Amino acid sequence: MKSATRSAEPTSVGFALLAQSPSIISSVDALARLLQGAGLRVEILDLRTLCARQARLSPPNGHVPASHGTDNTGGNVTRPWLLTADRLIFVTDAANLPPPEVFDLALGGAPADSAELIIVHEKGSGAPAGTDAVLARLGPRLHHHIREGSTEDIARFARLILGRGVGVVFSAGGTSIRRRFAMLGALHALRDLRVALDFWGGASIGAVAAAVGAAEVDSSEALRYFRRAFVDDDVLNDLEGNKITRLLQERFGDARLEDCWRPCFCVSYDCTSQRIKVHRRGPLHRAIRASVAIPGFLSPVVEQNETLIDAAMINPLPVDVMRELHTGPIIAVDIMSNALNVAVGARTTAPDHLLKPEMPPLEQPGSRDWADYERVVDSAYHYVFNVFDKAAVDLPRAWEV
Repeated sequence: MKSATRSAEPTSVGFALLAQSPSIISSVDALARLLQGAGLRVEILDLRTLCARQARLSPPNGHVPASHGTDNTGGNVTRPWLLTADRLIFVTDAANLPPPEVFDLALGGAPADSAELIIVHEKGSGAPAGTDAVLARLGPRLHHHIREGSTEDIARFARLILGRGVGVVFSAGGTSIRRRFAMLGALHALRDLRVALDFWGGASIGAVAAAVGAAEVDSSEALRYFRRAFVDDDVLNDLEGNKITRLLQERFGDARLEDCWRPCFCVSYDCTSQRIKVHRRGPLHRAIRASVAIPGFLSPVVEQNETLIDAAMINPLPVDVMRELHTGPIIAVDIMSNALNVAVGARTTAPDHLLKPEMPPLEQPGSRDWADYERVVDSAYHYVFNVFDKAAVDLPRAWEV
């Protein structure tokens, strides 16, 4: 799989504005201040204006303060200086897509996947939608959703640019219902700790946890859905998978992976090609359905020439996939054993630290007593809190860079 990260931390960033709305300008100004404070050179250019002028840009000499509409005209260069920056970031909103020649001006013949994209959302806007159309138009290497005025969104993007973003990966859990609720308890604890959780991923039931986190589903709502799926009913007691498909469609509707507020992925196994498939785009409910298709319990998901099943037997904890997509520390939550394990590592495929808690076994087959599952959630929740306290894990909080 081709890596979507760069090994070296950047020294310069170029923001190419594809539109000039107040929300875009205020968001980019805030980003520029953070990145300049971290020692990066930053330039902001209005590409619509430049395209209209058919300007030829030359690289600036030395440090140039962030400014809007600066064209630095002069010299006989064939592409704007933005391409000399370590990172080229397009900035737009879903309502203001410019014509293709604006992209060409910024790229100067470089491939589109050498750039990244920020989509800015106005204050009070709902969940992202229509992101696939924007990505199809531009084809960036990575994309980011930012809400106007959100300190945490701005900090998250800065962390990812600086290589300080935190990835979190959730494991598969097999057929054990209690393991699934332990996963949920760990997720709630990480949220309440306000740990920076910038990039999400998972396998099987871990894919559900990753989607809940990346799409910012409320914790109480997630708990209600888990109860409906695994206690009030058993969605795995349906070989055709109709129960779980309906439940996933009910919660996520037409949302797509690329519409999640935070970058995320999940994995499944393609029986046809005999390879792991990494889901980064497409309908969210469909990707999760493929990831949870446990052989013998749920039917495979068949798409074109692919036959997709749960990847737990091949890669139950896809930390390696996260490392390919993301630079920075990784939190790995592993529920494949009867104890909940939380591992924290940095810049390695395998986490550097594996913490094995002492806690009551999670397995009590056949129970439908909701109080039992609430105790599992609480136990996992408090364990994660204690682990981060005792281990003095040095990870940024959501508002920190």
